[in-house]
Amino acid sequence: MRRLLPPLCLAGALQLLSAAIGALGLPVTWNDGVALSAFGASPAAVTLGLAGLAAVTFLFRRRDRLAATGLTLLWGGAASNVVDRLVHGAVMDYIPLPLPPFPTLPPPLPSPPAVIHLNGADLALLAGALCLLLSTRRKG
Repeated sequence: MRRLLPPLCLAGALQLLSAAIGALGLPVTWNDGVALSAFGASPAAVTLGLAGLAAVTFLFRRRDRLAATGLTLLWGGAASNVVDRLVHGAVMDYIPLPLPPFPTLPPPLPSPPAVIHLNGADLALLAGALCLLLSTRRKG
């Protein structure tokens, strides 16, 4: 139970941040996709993502503090996004991130968006993945 507390606290804090942004009336977008709005609201994609996270947890369970921090960030970010999906049916994104121009892709490939939208949970997921990557570099 002690190991569950940090990710749950992080998920709660991220939910409070989303609620504050919503209450302040700041601009938000609703993402019903999975990663960068891809795959629509597919329950299979969400399930596959959580299964992948469980596998990563198993692989990194006995590493150093950096890996433990990465796992906490990953689970906290994932839990926050799952709560958004359960409560709102989509994830609230409030951080616009402009992308550099990409060359036009040939049909039927879709062109990348000019701006993607993130939230605090997405940043936690990215930071967690980076921590895990760095933890592998330190161990050899």
